Amino acid sequence: MWLYTQRGFSLVELLTALAISSVVVASMYGAFVRQQRVSTQQEQTTEARQNARLSMDAMLEEIREAGFDPGGFAGAGIKEADATHIRFTRDLNCNGSLASSAPKRNVTDNTSEDIAYVLNTTTQVLGRRGYLDDQLSGGTQPVASNIIGLNFCYILSTNLSGSCTSNPGLSDLPNIRAVQIALTARATAPDSQYTDPDPNNSAQYRHYRKATLTSLVHLRNLGINRGQDPNNPPKMVDFEETCALPHQ
Repeated sequence: MWLYTQRGFSLVELLTALAISSVVVASMYGAFVRQQRVSTQQEQTTEARQNARLSMDAMLEEIREAGFDPGGFAGAGIKEADATHIRFTRDLNCNGSLASSAPKRNVTDNTSEDIAYVLNTTTQVLGRRGYLDDQLSGGTQPVASNIIGLNFCYILSTNLSGSCTSNPGLSDLPNIRAVQIALTARATAPDSQYTDPDPNNSAQYRHYRKATLTSLVHLRNLGINRGQDPNNPPKMVDFEETCALPHQ
């Protein structure tokens, strides 16, 4: 009868195997944590950029139409302008009146003909305001949240090659030809592993990733001759056909 003996692992071998396993697990966990941090950074950066881009696009689409007045009867243009907000009008239905409850040419106006964009720095919400009969109508409607910076700067026809101005005077409003907009959005959640490298930025948002966009809008509907200069007559427009309005 043959007797077989089986030899198990020694204590040293078990400890060695445990130590190697611990190193492998620790390395895998470290790689996982680093990957999670990279993923969080990318998600927050992308979120801030998308928020900034969507907010900017929403404003640009409407601000670009400031002064739209194909018939030359409504007097559309910039109504208010400073560093923190802009208000402008446009005759969208081409009836010769702007956001009036007593519209002309049997075409109804709405508040989209007289609007303003403004940032609530307390709630960090970019808002859009509509006016009817020169009065705020329907309150401020939110456009985007987590917006922590908004600045308007205006280029005047009297200084096209110079620097823009953030606070044009009342007499400067008809001379505005372009608007430079700077908007800063932040991610929804802070990241404790991130610190804003710019010491000039607000300490309140030091651990938030941000994105800043700057755009220059040329106001193509402003500065058009609609009969102000008798020596340079304006281009004639088939008003009824262009605006598709009912004949009187």
